[in-house]
Amino acid sequence: QTVRVLTALQRLAWRPSEALIAQPLTPTDAVRSAILLRASVPEIQRSVKEITYQITQLNALRSEINAQKDRISSVSREMNVQQISLERLFARKSELQKSALAQSAKAADRVSAMALEAEDLRDLLQKLTSQRKQLAEESKKEKERKAAAKIASKAKNAPEPKAEPTPAPEAEPVETASLSTGFGRTKGNLPYPARGTVIERYGESNDVGLNSKGVVIRARSGAQVIAPHEGVVVFAGPFRRYGQLLIIDHGEGYHTLLAGMTRIDASVGQQVLGGEPVAVMASTDKPDLYIELRRNGQPINPLPWLVASKG
Repeated sequence: QTVRVLTALQRLAWRPSEALIAQPLTPTDAVRSAILLRASVPEIQRSVKEITYQITQLNALRSEINAQKDRISSVSREMNVQQISLERLFARKSELQKSALAQSAKAADRVSAMALEAEDLRDLLQKLTSQRKQLAEESKKEKERKAAAKIASKAKNAPEPKAEPTPAPEAEPVETASLSTGFGRTKGNLPYPARGTVIERYGESNDVGLNSKGVVIRARSGAQVIAPHEGVVVFAGPFRRYGQLLIIDHGEGYHTLLAGMTRIDASVGQQVLGGEPVAVMASTDKPDLYIELRRNGQPINPLPWLVASKG
């Protein structure tokens, strides 16, 4: 419509003879109208160009909005898929946590019963070692049973079983404690479980007149206690005169025993890393941490294994 109006205005401006014929005006009025129309056409054309430009911009903006809507819709669908996946992961995590807590509670109960039955620390370590071997063997048999059942199920459902003999399933690692070997090579490089001063050394006579089987460190009040090396917690709780006792199995027959803490922050069956916080000392004037290192159940001097002497 605008193009037609402009065309008509141009015709009236450039061809006044036709305008005079079409309109019953005096020659003077017709000339005046033609002059006015001729002067108005450039302004109208500029307005048309501006409007056309704005329409083009609006169309481009509309296209960008539509594209943005498509992107938002795509992202929304992807987020919905991720949300569903997260909900499934959370549900799975919750199930695993419940199972882990139940297993940890059972392990703690077994360990507590052993602590009551054990005559001394050496007897406790022997019982713990025997139990871990038994659990490892049971776990291995269960995995082999599941692997055999899986192979049998596949063979049963196969439409045409191959003539070749079925290869034996590879033995899966036992998940009792994935301890790395090489504890013996850490001698002289183990960090102290807590900062402080050595007030009792291995072999020295202690308060009850017996030779100490470990070392005692006078730590600071409320000090944090760390694991000297990676391993698996096999005992965590009170035991006779030791009070709160933590035993970490490092593999190769080595165990670290820590006692004298007011709180233990590790549970039975938990894997810990070297330097990981595992307990807290009491907030007293003389918080003493007892450290004992055993190999195959026999106490050995822990000082040569530690990175530097204290006191």
